[in-house]
Amino acid sequence: MQSEPKRNLKLRYGLLSGFVVLLVLGWTGAWFFLRAELDRQLHEQIRYLSSRGVAVSCGQLHIGGFPFRFEVSCEASAVLDDLGRSAEAHQLRTVALVYKPWHIIAELAGPLRLLDPVAALTATADWESARTSVILSTTAVDRIDVSVEELDVSGQAHGYDFGFLADKAELHVRTLPGEPDTLEIFASLDALASRVQSAAGYQPDARVHLQIEEGAALLKGRPFIDLVPAGGPGLPIKIVWSSLEGDGSQLEISGQIAIDREGLLTGNLMLSLTGLNQLSKRLAECFPASADYITTVAGVALSLGEKVERDDGQYAIRLPIRFDRNRISTGVVPLGTLPPVRIGDG
Repeated sequence: MQSEPKRNLKLRYGLLSGFVVLLVLGWTGAWFFLRAELDRQLHEQIRYLSSRGVAVSCGQLHIGGFPFRFEVSCEASAVLDDLGRSAEAHQLRTVALVYKPWHIIAELAGPLRLLDPVAALTATADWESARTSVILSTTAVDRIDVSVEELDVSGQAHGYDFGFLADKAELHVRTLPGEPDTLEIFASLDALASRVQSAAGYQPDARVHLQIEEGAALLKGRPFIDLVPAGGPGLPIKIVWSSLEGDGSQLEISGQIAIDREGLLTGNLMLSLTGLNQLSKRLAECFPASADYITTVAGVALSLGEKVERDDGQYAIRLPIRFDRNRISTGVVPLGTLPPVRIGDG
């Protein structure tokens, strides 16, 4: 009478053990199959980029993370295009969970070296930590979030040295809720400090919020220049809000501007300046080569700007700025001309 239940219990344990073994074997086989497929796709993408004139190198490519993750690490990663532009980093590591492969976490170890002979740019960036979160859909990237701690950037552009430090840098890119064709960008730099010695002590926070019509196509891999119409003023970019605030002063810019295929800007912005004397002094210290121009703009703002009281009781000077194919003016007063912005490969 008692032997029958014991035999049933042993049978159940046997079946359960067999199921667990089959599950483990199946999971292991599936993981290694997917690992092989991932390795194949990575090399296929590298070959595809090479056929488009972009050489990607990845020293000591390794795929691990068994059993629940896929970890791809790459030592001494580098990208070089046929125009001589390059980027080199010490190490790149990406992680995705097996059951959540559309969410990729990437960590990059510095320093990062950039070279653009077309724009006469060389730059080096280093940091304490840099992490990127990328969420994918079936056809595009849905969202990108980047966070960098203790950022240190230095370099040279068109013969001018530049460099800055920031306690923290963040970048957030997504499609605008309710308007899936519009790209929304948020960027910030906390405790931004110039490497110019005379500007010591000035550590403002910088913020920018942009919206680009039809910009969501960039998340599908389309080049920026392809979004710019061949005729008319160009691609509209809305500056929802941007600011540089610190040391008792603040600069704010909002409005809309368009960029055409020649890299020329047309549009209207509103400039708001709080603590103008302190702000112009600090900016002149940070950009000594442009000190005279900064002083001139500050004088124009005092003469022509509208003085308004803010909610906090301070007074700001508001000045409308007009861009007409890179010619800058306020009212009938010209303020100078910007060089074209490079938006393509030419």
